[in-house]
Amino acid sequence: HNFNDRGTELLLLASYQYSNNPVTSLLPDNNECVVSTSQKALMGMVELNTPIFTPDLSLMLGWEGDWAYNTYKLQQETTNNNDYLMSNNDIYVQLNYKLGIWHFTLGDRIMFYHYGADGFTHNDIRNNLQACAILVPNSRKQIQLAYHHKFSNPEFFINNPMTEGEWMIRKGNLKAAYIDEGKALDVGKDIFERGLCLPSDNK
Repeated sequence: HNFNDRGTELLLLASYQYSNNPVTSLLPDNNECVVSTSQKALMGMVELNTPIFTPDLSLMLGWEGDWAYNTYKLQQETTNNNDYLMSNNDIYVQLNYKLGIWHFTLGDRIMFYHYGADGFTHNDIRNNLQACAILVPNSRKQIQLAYHHKFSNPEFFINNPMTEGEWMIRKGNLKAAYIDEGKALDVGKDIFERGLCLPSDNK
């Protein structure tokens, strides 16, 4: 929805996804074979983009969340399913500033992560921090310097039922591993659009 001629806009998005896949893969802990997986997921997003103070300074502010109920079955099992619930609720903010041929962005995405299986739960807070400086010498070229503080996704498979000791081992695997990354890119202008510098799919 566009609110005014200054470029203030609000994006609302909701979706539902169902998947059911026959697979053949091994669990990381005990080499047991997974033969089927299914997922029911509900996803939503609210994002506001607006100039602030001056047309050259804009703010992107948003929330993005998903709730996924996952089921998998092991090769030796005939009726028992292994279930877990995973949810992510992200709050993100990014400032974009134009100064002549220079474009600057600074933003962060904070994720509130929840994992639950067989009566055990794990909650965590993670973040993706980014900063970009983009030089636009002409209409067909961009040179970008970027820094990202991001995380890698954890493992998800859990056998049911679990003992407390097994959960403590698995819980350690659910902790995010952080990565600090810098990039220098020389690319065509059409690759970079507003907000792309902010990582958005770490689930």
